[in-house]
Amino acid sequence: MGRVKAMIMDQEERLNEYVWYIVSECETFEEFREKVWDYIINNDVTYKGDLLSDVWSEYNKEKK
Repeated sequence: MGRVKAMIMDQEERLNEYVWYIVSECETFEEFREKVWDYIINNDVTYKGDLLSDVWSEYNKEKK
């Protein structure tokens, strides 16, 4: 694996850990979205919204 690909994968893993940490600290989806929106590099608003919705839903399933 190339150095750049390894670096990108490392950054994605860090973002994933951060997002899961933050979601556990939030009371509402809006609070969660506001805290992590700018950390997601992809500029596709639909992608970002879908990603955060998926994380929020998964977190709430695990919480029950």
